[in-house]
Amino acid sequence: MEKERVQELHDRQFFNYLNQHDVDRITELTALVCDVPVSLISFIDEKRQWIKSKMGTDITEVPIDSLFGQYTVMDTVLFEVQDATTDDRFKETPFVTGDPHICFYAGYPLINSEGNVLGTLCVIDYKPKSLSPNQKRGLVLLAQETISLIAEETQKEKLQNFERLYQLSIDAIGIAGMNGCFKKVNPAFERLLGYSAKFLTSTPLLDMIHPDDVESTLNEVKKLTEGVNTISFINRYKTSSDEYKTIHWTASAEPASGNIFCIGREITLDKIREEELVLSEKNLRAFFDNSHGLMCTHDLHGKFISVNNAGALLLGYTREEISKLSLFDIVPAVHHPLLTAYLSEIISKGRSKGQMATRHKNGSLLIWMFSNVLERNNDGSGYIIGNAIDITEKHELEKDLKRTREILEQTNKVAKVGGWENDLIKNESLWTKTVYDIFDIDYDFNRQSEETLELFKASSKDALVQAVENAVVNGTKWDLELQLKKHDKWVRSVGEPVYGPDNQIIKLRGVFIDSSTYKLAELALKKSIETQEKLNYTLLEKIDIVKQQDRTIEKIKEFKF
Repeated sequence: MEKERVQELHDRQFFNYLNQHDVDRITELTALVCDVPVSLISFIDEKRQWIKSKMGTDITEVPIDSLFGQYTVMDTVLFEVQDATTDDRFKETPFVTGDPHICFYAGYPLINSEGNVLGTLCVIDYKPKSLSPNQKRGLVLLAQETISLIAEETQKEKLQNFERLYQLSIDAIGIAGMNGCFKKVNPAFERLLGYSAKFLTSTPLLDMIHPDDVESTLNEVKKLTEGVNTISFINRYKTSSDEYKTIHWTASAEPASGNIFCIGREITLDKIREEELVLSEKNLRAFFDNSHGLMCTHDLHGKFISVNNAGALLLGYTREEISKLSLFDIVPAVHHPLLTAYLSEIISKGRSKGQMATRHKNGSLLIWMFSNVLERNNDGSGYIIGNAIDITEKHELEKDLKRTREILEQTNKVAKVGGWENDLIKNESLWTKTVYDIFDIDYDFNRQSEETLELFKASSKDALVQAVENAVVNGTKWDLELQLKKHDKWVRSVGEPVYGPDNQIIKLRGVFIDSSTYKLAELALKKSIETQEKLNYTLLEKIDIVKQQDRTIEKIKEFKF
């Protein structure tokens, strides 16, 4: 109670705003009624007594431990000390033993409507004295008049503060009458609607309310006439520019005067944002429900919070069924360590993406490509938004393609056939591993054209350059037998141009075939044939010689004969 009393003194600061002339008149009248030389009106806080009005003394404040007043404020009745020099409570105090040598004291507490004692109205004499009953009654009445004066000044201060708030408020504040017009409006009202105060106080409210909102507004106001203390509603008001602004109203009625006190705040933008948010949430819900992939939310432990229809169907469950499960229920047990790692990652980093395997309700395995993010609620709790695409079929195709590629590469390696492709636009070259093996070079070899051409012997190099040039310029294919510098190895080069959408050549594509075995066999056969032809020619020459010798012998024989 004491804390509240002192706090009100500091909040109100009565000793500052009370009219000095009014309180001085009360002080003077109190001294005359009680027939004493000194009278005071003072306020007492936790440390000292502040003198607001005085008569017969120059004291302005007194330490609290030297007070008669501290006893006065401890009760609600008149406190009187007839002779302080003989009173054990005061006879040793400085104001009794020394200047001003107080002997008589009488005071009445100043008690406000809340029951807090703010100070005292007191009288002092320098000789023993006793107040008559009429003087005591007069002192009490004057103390009560002081309290009335304090209450009146307090009310004035409140009204002044309210008027400042009324004028400075950014909310529209008005008083409406039973005739349907405003009696008074603040400047914010004029700024909000663009009308003058004169127009607003002379135009019926219903003329400014949007036609679609009239009925709902009348229904709300009717509640005030039925005894509801305060109502809150929203309607649209027409502005001076013929636009409508959405206003949130709070109103209260005073039945005795028939006044309606109302405060309005524009929420046009808030209403637009609210409608946009509702529409956005509606669209988001439609997107969520109709998405062809798996969309879900789950807590930080993997338990599902929500799942879209398509996602539930892909997993083989209904939405009600899957809402009772967690990721650990649909992910194979062998992958649970990966699932735990996923939850740790997304909690620490806020997002995670990759592949995840789950079980369909029928037991089949599903592979998902997911990209999930962590979100926070207003209370700081977290949840995960999940978005996943079923790539089971693609995953199987990739596995088949990988196996096919491996078989093809192995086949090419056995057949010693290597594929290549040159992108003329990007100036990039792509070789299969078999090409490196055919050329007997490292896999990190620089595939740029100049480096590649140096692998061939001069004649083969020139033939390949000419073939490539013809392909780029004329679009012709080629099929050449080329000899490498390394080990005198032979390769067969087959190539053709690749056309783009605009019928322009954008790539060259072909194969290198290790033809050394066949080429060497061919060369050996050719050499053997050439050797055989020479032997045959020599043999024929010998046969001719023999035939000539035979003819000579015949002639000799004929001659002899």
